[in-house]
Amino acid sequence: MPTASQPPRTFLASLACALLAFACRTSDPRSPNSNDNTPMTDGGDGGDSTTDGGTQPSDGGSPTNDGGTTLTALTISGGNGFACALVSGGAQCWGDNLFGTLGTGNRISSAAPVHVLGLTTGVQGITTGASSIHACAVVQGSALCWGDNSYGQLGNNSTTQANAPIQVAGLTSGVQAIGTGNAHTCALVSGGVWCWGDGSHGRLGNNTTVGSHVPVPVTGLTGGVSAIAVGEAHACALVSGAMQCWGDGYAGELGTTSVWESATPIPVSRVTGNVQAMAAGRSFTCAIVDGGAFCWGSNSSGQLGGNKQVTNTPKPIPVLGLTSGVQAISAGDFHGCAVVNASAWCWGANADGQLGNGTTDIGLAPVQVAGLTAGVSAIAAGTKATCAIVSGGAQCWGSNVPSGSKVPVAVGPLAP
Repeated sequence: MPTASQPPRTFLASLACALLAFACRTSDPRSPNSNDNTPMTDGGDGGDSTTDGGTQPSDGGSPTNDGGTTLTALTISGGNGFACALVSGGAQCWGDNLFGTLGTGNRISSAAPVHVLGLTTGVQGITTGASSIHACAVVQGSALCWGDNSYGQLGNNSTTQANAPIQVAGLTSGVQAIGTGNAHTCALVSGGVWCWGDGSHGRLGNNTTVGSHVPVPVTGLTGGVSAIAVGEAHACALVSGAMQCWGDGYAGELGTTSVWESATPIPVSRVTGNVQAMAAGRSFTCAIVDGGAFCWGSNSSGQLGGNKQVTNTPKPIPVLGLTSGVQAISAGDFHGCAVVNASAWCWGANADGQLGNGTTDIGLAPVQVAGLTAGVSAIAAGTKATCAIVSGGAQCWGSNVPSGSKVPVAVGPLAP
């Protein structure tokens, strides 16, 4: 193995309590609350136009700390009841902390961003998946994780919950990226892929369904990998511009009809063209291919974005209207989002306002996130909420919080 001030009373003032309602863990880590049991079919292609969303403006600008110094958020990641951001080289999280997911050394939830213990500098990346109740970060080339550890997904050879970051066994250097699923984690290390945690459905990719509490190498992916994406119970890697995926494939998220699951990586042969980015959610997968967005797998809530709510499909569906200019893409539990020419668009489930267009109407095709028509550099679709980096500041919407924000509001203040 490779060797404060009080926040403003926006909707975030009651976020921590509200998020407790859906930060959950069940005996089946593949489907904590999903009722999507539709088998996959080939399905059809999507169209080529978009649906406009609401126009209510959001709060913009870069947040500042009490001393007036601008804090720049670079990336953002949404989990199951909480979110995290990379801010000026440090890691900050907010939301539910029942499982220690904020990494503060305790289990006290916070509506405002708080520093992850010990991660104030040197953080290169931070991640938490839509179905995850754990988080991980890349810090000066090493991997650290915290939160729920029921299946060994923190990678420290135990199943004990960690309320603060702990070192992933063996991954002390060479770590380039990391991704979290519901009960497993994968990392890109010196061009190869390692996974750990729950092994059911073959999600560790090491030709077995047995779990591991420490990282194990993914079969065949020992070098040449440039990116990874980790979903609820599957994962994908980008190798020389082409995708390979493994794990659960019941809904077609592996991009093939030949298997229901695979314990080793298999090519996503239906994706042709140059894959520039990938995203993996709950039983569906998305990619940016030659500048356009495509999704496949579960479509129970229209999360494939093809203007249809039809049966699941392993066939990549063009996300309606997003044929060029797509800069980033994210897959949540039952919705997806993209950054297109620095503007934000979302589609799929919207019962909690997670599409950000001021409604709770399902979005079978992408809708414009209210007010986010420029300045968007990153976006993260979580379980029932979405967050974005806008002009260096964080904005979030959804989650069915008591104040009911269905449009973006500023997260703040970021911790000084």
